[in-house]
Amino acid sequence: MNGHELTSEHLSVKLLLKKDGLLEHQELGGETDVKVLLDITQDEAMRKRGTAREIVNRIQKMRKTSHLRPDDDVVIFIKFNGENSNLKLAYNDNRAMMEHTLRKPFALAEKKPFYLKVAKQETFTYENEEFDVEVCWNHVVLNKENIEVLLLRII
Repeated sequence: MNGHELTSEHLSVKLLLKKDGLLEHQELGGETDVKVLLDITQDEAMRKRGTAREIVNRIQKMRKTSHLRPDDDVVIFIKFNGENSNLKLAYNDNRAMMEHTLRKPFALAEKKPFYLKVAKQETFTYENEEFDVEVCWNHVVLNKENIEVLLLRII
């Protein structure tokens, strides 16, 4: 052009993506020459996992405010209101992850033996649904009432 020759040293090819042209479920990110376009649409499994993490978060905060140490021998029981509760569905799909994160046995309240002593009980609300959590000492506490119940079961 006009006596000048353009070579690859003179040119730089760039792909420009405008954020305002992205769809609602897309996100653009990256550094320098590398850009990543992500589809951040949440599927049902992701939503349930997020709900399960929120339940775990509430239980961990409850344990901390109760001054329970991580090495305390406790078991955690949870009760959901309603069979088709979104919280219960999240629990059912993510129970193993929740128990692994909490590092304690974790079960539904219906499975709680009567003789375990409650260390802390609390009711939480998440996305307009309530759930109850009981942290119990994982050992038998013998008192008069428990002994009477055990004897009645034997007789």
